[in-house]
Amino acid sequence: MATSLVGVLRRRLYLPLFVALGLVAVACGDATNEAQPTSTSTSTATAPPARSTVRAYFLRDEKVGPVTRNVTGVATAAAALDALLAGPTAPERALGLSSTVPEGTSQLGISIHDRIATVDLSREFESGGGSTSIQGRVAQVVFTLTQFPAVDAVTFKVDGRPLTVLGGEGLLLEKPQGRSDWVDFTPAILVESPLPFAEVTSPLRISGTANTFEA
Repeated sequence: MATSLVGVLRRRLYLPLFVALGLVAVACGDATNEAQPTSTSTSTATAPPARSTVRAYFLRDEKVGPVTRNVTGVATAAAALDALLAGPTAPERALGLSSTVPEGTSQLGISIHDRIATVDLSREFESGGGSTSIQGRVAQVVFTLTQFPAVDAVTFKVDGRPLTVLGGEGLLLEKPQGRSDWVDFTPAILVESPLPFAEVTSPLRISGTANTFEA
């Protein structure tokens, strides 16, 4: 009887202990489940568009003078030409810069093949101006597009047709036009870096070309 009674007591003591341990395990399991998120969400920040710079060549005292333009994305000939067609800003005009490209001229297309850029402009490009104006606008386009190493010369189209003669005085544009064809429109020293309104630091490095004997 004594042995049997002890066994009964032991079973009665073990049963509440097992129940208590089971409740603790369930509670721990619930806490673990609550601690882990059921779903996750991420947000991706959109990077701002890349910026680059191009040069637009205007005129000062009937000689080409470049300025800097910031453009969105990679610097391209098309972006540089659009900057030229937009004309100089008010501060640039105050420095004496101007453009003989007729207002309203728009870019219809541009392609580059075998280092020759072919630019298609709207019919406004042909309008108005005397000999100096006609030559100046061609020089501006040529210098603006040949700033890129992939372009040596430029051919012109207007409204999709090849432009071989420009203006009433008959400026011939039958062959591709390079910078060497428009040396008369360069100043004695053409500074291409730094440009107007640029911030400079010491030491200052200046680059460009010279249009002088044994330069």
